[in-house]
Amino acid sequence: MREVRNRLTASGKPIHIRGNYEASCPGAWLHYDYLAEQLDVGAIELDGHLLTEFAVIPEPANPYDPNAVAVSLKNRHIGYLPADIAAKYAPILTLYIAQGLVPLIEGQLYVRWLPANEDHPEPKKWVDVHLYVEDICTPEPVPVWNIPGTKELTAEGAGLLDYEAESYWATAQGPELDALREFTATFVGDYALARLVLLPSERPSHARRIGIQHGGVTLGRLSAVSSGRYREQLLASENQALKLAVVIRICTRHQPNGFSVLIPRHLGTQANGLPEADFAFDVEKPPVAFDLVYEIPDIPEVSIDFETLHLWDDSEGNDY
Repeated sequence: MREVRNRLTASGKPIHIRGNYEASCPGAWLHYDYLAEQLDVGAIELDGHLLTEFAVIPEPANPYDPNAVAVSLKNRHIGYLPADIAAKYAPILTLYIAQGLVPLIEGQLYVRWLPANEDHPEPKKWVDVHLYVEDICTPEPVPVWNIPGTKELTAEGAGLLDYEAESYWATAQGPELDALREFTATFVGDYALARLVLLPSERPSHARRIGIQHGGVTLGRLSAVSSGRYREQLLASENQALKLAVVIRICTRHQPNGFSVLIPRHLGTQANGLPEADFAFDVEKPPVAFDLVYEIPDIPEVSIDFETLHLWDDSEGNDY
C-alpha cells in the first residue's frame, strides 16, 4: 500500500463551459465537511443549494484511470467526473489547458436535511454535487477554409463575418426544425458555414427576422432582439447583392432545436456602409481555435493548484 499524490495545476484566462447535462460527482461525499462549510450548513434548516463553478482538470497520472478528470472548488479537490464522461472529455479539457485556458463548469451543491430514522438515530445533513458537463464542444483549431459550406458560399461570392467575438442562439421550429434534424443526422464535426438571410415577415406588423441557411435551406433564425441588431446592415448588403456568411456551431445532442451562430455583436462597417467581411476565407490560413478568444481586459487570469490523494495497492491493482 502506498500513497499517490498528484498536484494538478492550470493557469490563464478562464473559459466557462456551459454543459447541458447534470452529472454526479463521485467522491464528493468524502469532502462533506469542506462542502458543508461552503454552504454554511449550520445556518440552513431546510433543503438548500448553491450554484457555483468548479474547475475540471484532467489527471493523466491517476493510478486508477488515466482519463480521470478531477473536480475542484476554490483550489480544493472535491471529487471526479463520472468515468464515462471523463473518458469522453479528458482530451478536450486537455486541449483547453494546453492553450492557456482554465476550464470551469457550472454545478450545484445541494444540502439535504435527513430526519432521524432507524439507520441513523440522529438527524443529519447530506451534501451532494451535480455538475453540468455534457455536450462540451471541442476547442480544437478548425480550418475555416475547409469546413462544410465553404465551397458553396465561396462560389456565391459571399463574405465571411468575424467569427471570434460573440455567439448567439438560433432556434428552429416547424419546417426549420425538420430541416435542422435532417442536416444534423448526417453532419460530422462541430462547425459549418451558413448564410445570413432576411426572412419574410410573419405578420405585417412584425419586423423581419434573420434566418440561417445552409445549402439553400433555412435551419433556424435569430431572436427578434438579435435580428434587430443586424437587420439594417443586412438589408443594405442585400440591396447591394452582397451575401454574408457566418460560422455556426452544431452541438445538438441535448439541445436539438437550435445551434450557435458565431457573429460579432457589432459589425464593422466599410466606407460604403456595408459590413466588413473576409472574401478570401477559402484560402488556407493558420487555424483559428473557435471559442478561445479571451482578450477582454476585464477578465482576470486565474490559477488552479490543488492536490489529489490515492491509496494504491500495487499488488492487487486496487485504488482506495
